[in-house]
Amino acid sequence: MHRLEYDDDFVKFTLCFPKPSCEEYERRLKTLVDNGFTHLIEYGERFLNYRIIGKGFSSISVLANNRIYGLGLLKLRRLDSRRSTLEYEGFILNYLEKTNYVPKVFLWSRDFIFREFLNNCVSLHVLLREMWIKNDIDNLLYVFRRVINALYLLDLLEIEHTELNRPHGHIYWCNNVVKIIDWESSRLTSRPSNLTMFMSYVLHRSIISSNLQNLMKNELRKYCIELLKNYKISRKPGLVRDLIKFLEQLLSRQV
Repeated sequence: MHRLEYDDDFVKFTLCFPKPSCEEYERRLKTLVDNGFTHLIEYGERFLNYRIIGKGFSSISVLANNRIYGLGLLKLRRLDSRRSTLEYEGFILNYLEKTNYVPKVFLWSRDFIFREFLNNCVSLHVLLREMWIKNDIDNLLYVFRRVINALYLLDLLEIEHTELNRPHGHIYWCNNVVKIIDWESSRLTSRPSNLTMFMSYVLHRSIISSNLQNLMKNELRKYCIELLKNYKISRKPGLVRDLIKFLEQLLSRQV
């Protein structure tokens, strides 16, 4: 546990990443202290002699303690990020919080987002692999139904994540609840593709895709393509039911 103090090496590493030191350090440190942060906590994967929760092209994430909100995930904008602010993602998380499909967000600014830390979660990619290996088709279908319903709601809200065709680090299963993270690349659009992007992953890039392709004959493949095409045009709830039923019938052949 590292108190937010000027001379702490881990604090400097985190606030100046990827530089060893930076002119913005004092300002960034003061901003966190003024917003009630007291400690940064080494937790997660080891990276350059420290432990962090993760890093991406635009941010680095660590566990942090806030005087008001307690423990949470602190996402800090990297100094070399092509993004000038994290505020957009903060607003999106705040807007989507009512769906319960995103982590609860506590604070956000140009340089940081402080949100709920998702514990006891497993990446959807890992979960599907485990269920498929165990031939646990019933639970696999249950997870698919929950994810599809979540993505359908996001489509109705006309907010597109844009990265769900490769959902490995974006969709998580947390105590039987779907959670979706990393909304910095999201966009508002009248033609969202959250559900169709995810289905593209399931049918073409997931651990079960080759098996599904083998199970689909030409007529079934054409039916699936037409179903997704019609959904993208109208987003009618009946098409979502048909899609779930299609997966149920297809996977029942695997049993």
